[in-house]
Amino acid sequence: MSDVFIDKGNLAGKGVFANRDFKKGETVINYHLKPLTDKELEDLIDDEKMFVHAHWGINYLYAEPERYVNHSDNPNTYQDLKNKCDIALRDITKGEMITTDATKDDVATTPQIIKDVGFDFDWDSKKVWALDEPTVEMPMNELIWHFDIPFWDSEGTDAYNLTPKQVIAHPEQEPTHWRMIQEADTAYPIDIMENKGRWLILDGLHRLVKEHLAGKTVVRVRKIPRRQIPEIERVK
Repeated sequence: MSDVFIDKGNLAGKGVFANRDFKKGETVINYHLKPLTDKELEDLIDDEKMFVHAHWGINYLYAEPERYVNHSDNPNTYQDLKNKCDIALRDITKGEMITTDATKDDVATTPQIIKDVGFDFDWDSKKVWALDEPTVEMPMNELIWHFDIPFWDSEGTDAYNLTPKQVIAHPEQEPTHWRMIQEADTAYPIDIMENKGRWLILDGLHRLVKEHLAGKTVVRVRKIPRRQIPEIERVK
């Protein structure tokens, strides 16, 4: 007996339903993805193209049943694209429709927003920690813009596709980052560097979120001078 079955839904008239109870954290559906060449994608009929999603620059055709998993703003599974499966976000009852956040179906390499606001070099956080720079106070509102940028990766992915604001709004959907926020040690200052006209965090975004949730309006930071870039660059 299959763990799930296909019935009526909102995706091409179909949906996927639980054929048994699932516990939180359990694999609900394993994907069977077919990588497509550009020619194969071009030759697909339109009805099939709606089931194609791009992961890190590669187009995949989703098979049944995963292609019919419906979208929900409050889904009961999340997409683990690394391991190619849907994982239960909570306990799921037999007969319940399986849902996911379809806005996370496609994973790009580096979003344009990251290119626009990010650093133009890679750095080693341990080298940043080792710098001897003074700690000063800064208003929280000078750094709060970070919450709208997808600096993080959603559960089961490896891409810039998740904003801190999304984690704050739906912590149950992003248990890894939520745990990192809860466990962040705010005894350490946030390391920042001036970049393209504003302060950008080198290390400490989870700490910043924790301080924000605690109602802080001022945070402790270390302003790393750009002259230190050679000292903290990652060796390739």
